[in-house]
Amino acid sequence: MATIDLTVKLKTTDTQNDVIEQVWTKSFASLTEISRHSYALANTATIIVYDAAGTSPVELANFDFLMIVADQNIDVEFTNDPSSGDTEYSVVQAFAGVPLILGSDDTYGNYSTDVFAGSEGVIDKIRLDNNATGSTATILVIMAT
Repeated sequence: MATIDLTVKLKTTDTQNDVIEQVWTKSFASLTEISRHSYALANTATIIVYDAAGTSPVELANFDFLMIVADQNIDVEFTNDPSSGDTEYSVVQAFAGVPLILGSDDTYGNYSTDVFAGSEGVIDKIRLDNNATGSTATILVIMAT
């Protein structure tokens, strides 16, 4: 079995120069597979880095850990098919040098007013877009199940 041990340390200094340091740790144990891929994504290019249907470099049917980190800002698109059957998309921006981390592929979709009353689904596809920064982005994607 494989394991991922994650430690996040945050140090903040407020306007009164009070410093607060916090550390969080999480262990993802009993993993059966870890996938690690590096990409060079050209300016204005888009790539699929995960597709549960098996048409991407990552051949995992699902994931219990995801980390995406890039050397410049990129857009990350998540596609899910909740149990309602309607494909839904969401996009977040991953900032340069700041890892985007998820602890599972679980999602909610097909909701109208209460986001937590929707249909449960999973992330089926992940695409990355180099949002016209003018240069090639270097990206690391780690996924595990």
